[in-house]
Amino acid sequence: MFNGQALPSKFKQKLLSLLIVLYKQGQLKTPPKDTFWNSKSSFYRTKSMLYDIDWVVYAKESFGGPQQVIEYLGRYTHKIAISNYRILKVTSTHVYFKYLDRKAEKTRVEKVTGERFIQRFMQHVLPKRFMKIRHYGFLSSRSKSADLEQIRRILNATSPELTRKLNTRELMIKINGKDPYLCPRCKKDSMVVVEITPGARGSPKALITSGKALKLWIND
Repeated sequence: MFNGQALPSKFKQKLLSLLIVLYKQGQLKTPPKDTFWNSKSSFYRTKSMLYDIDWVVYAKESFGGPQQVIEYLGRYTHKIAISNYRILKVTSTHVYFKYLDRKAEKTRVEKVTGERFIQRFMQHVLPKRFMKIRHYGFLSSRSKSADLEQIRRILNATSPELTRKLNTRELMIKINGKDPYLCPRCKKDSMVVVEITPGARGSPKALITSGKALKLWIND
């Protein structure tokens, strides 16, 4: 959330300051016949003129409210652009992947060229010096527990319920969409570790196990 009245001024300062950096580095490309930018004196004269005028920066409230914005951004803070299990098929020319049509609430399959897939994926790669998550302020790892608790107390907001920690099997199913314990042949029964053969050298050492079917050995 940002103050709407301060947004135009802040946006103007940020944009013009970055233009100056690019210009000094020789990376700013301007039309050669444009008298507003085609020389050093005209560039700084135009920059000063832009500083003096009021800018209009349009920003509107999202249709779904703040919760929708937080939910949308939250999908990109801890995850990559697309998980492996969503990629269904890769050929020499095209990529097939599934996605959720939120309006229809249905899973659909899209086919794009390899070049287009890479272009769309690269849009989620952050530029140099940018970070996905900010680790300072009230979200700093050293103080966020105490800070968030104080913020909730001031806002009279309830603390979220603690989520149950997933075990290895549940985590693999959630990430890859596949059960690593499922039999690859019948696709019905679960596999269990019966025995792990020790190496050719060294004396094997038995481990205490909790399951009757598990017989595990390691080398010293």
